[in-house]
Amino acid sequence: MRKLLLAAALTLSGCGAESDFERPVLEKTPVFVEVETCTGLNAYQPVVNYIANSDWPYGQNSALYTSDGIIYINSMFADQVKLLKHEYVHHLLQVNYGDLDPGHLNELFGQCGYAS
Repeated sequence: MRKLLLAAALTLSGCGAESDFERPVLEKTPVFVEVETCTGLNAYQPVVNYIANSDWPYGQNSALYTSDGIIYINSMFADQVKLLKHEYVHHLLQVNYGDLDPGHLNELFGQCGYAS
């Protein structure tokens, strides 16, 4: 039984070159649904992590999207929905086209998130 639990824990933690870990299915938030509707694109709800300003490791960026579907927001800016919408646009572009558009060239940033 212990070996089975250890194997399950290793699988869930993502240890090894490949993992059988499945992304948790999160309920879509109203803001995410709004951005999906505006863009005409659909995807799974990304994970959003708020990090305390004192622990913020991403320099002058107030938010960051990673291509593995995680959004990090500096907690100082947690009340700014426009930041979240902007990062959702990155996510929708990544999932649907395989390009998160770090240069913000896609017009959807101006239409459905804010243009940086």
